[in-house]
Amino acid sequence: MNEEGGGNPPSVPVKPFFVNGPEEVEAAKNRPMGPQGTSSIEAVGVETALATPTANAWGGALPHMTGAVFDQRGQHVLALPVGQRQKTVRWFEFIIGMVLPAVVMVALVVIEQEFFAYQSPYSSEVITVQSDDGRTFDLQFPETSDAAVSSFSTSLVDGNHDIVLRCIINETVPQDADITQRTRGPGGGDAVVGTYFASNNSAFFQLDGATAETLDIDITSFDSDYDGTDAFDGVCCAMPFVYFGSVLVAFVRGRRALGAGLIAAIPFGLVTVPFATLFALVLI
Repeated sequence: MNEEGGGNPPSVPVKPFFVNGPEEVEAAKNRPMGPQGTSSIEAVGVETALATPTANAWGGALPHMTGAVFDQRGQHVLALPVGQRQKTVRWFEFIIGMVLPAVVMVALVVIEQEFFAYQSPYSSEVITVQSDDGRTFDLQFPETSDAAVSSFSTSLVDGNHDIVLRCIINETVPQDADITQRTRGPGGGDAVVGTYFASNNSAFFQLDGATAETLDIDITSFDSDYDGTDAFDGVCCAMPFVYFGSVLVAFVRGRRALGAGLIAAIPFGLVTVPFATLFALVLI
């Protein structure tokens, strides 16, 4: 029931935008274009999009792109001075390089004296022989399995003559040898007065122009097991090469303090090694 003079106008059904008749389509074609080549429909859509809220449900601003380009002017760059590392001397490495070679030298000397002391392959002993007639002498040398007679000699004084008897024997290949007598004084000279017999390790000689009841014979023997090599000598010979190699490696690897200490070890060792070695040998 409609009331007169003040009722609501009758409602007109609104069609969806996708249900347009021929009239609406023709009207849309004749509608003027919006700004920048867009239709009025599209312009209305843009305006509607720009009118969307810019805050979220909690009141915070929503991120959006404005398209504004900031004018980035040249900025002043504050240049800070680069910290330089202070060069300091590594005294610990310097002291190690200076003292260590001296300690090694003292240790080598002590080890050699205590465990690898040089022992000569030659040994000597004195025997006394007697003569029945004052001129003829027979000698029988002691038999040893690891030593061979190398030489023997004796001396005496007869009046104005000094007499020396000597016999040199081939120690590596034992064989018979002559015994010579050298007389110094008036009418003196050299003469062969006897023979050493390798087969039974004995000797026989007769004095020429001199007499003696007894003679002290000095016998020198050679160790047949001696080969003339010593491993410790090789270690000592290698030490100079080890030293110079250590100096070179220290400087190549940038350990200048260590290299300088190794160089300073030469004068330091010349002063300290003799006294330190003597002190170590006394203590041992």
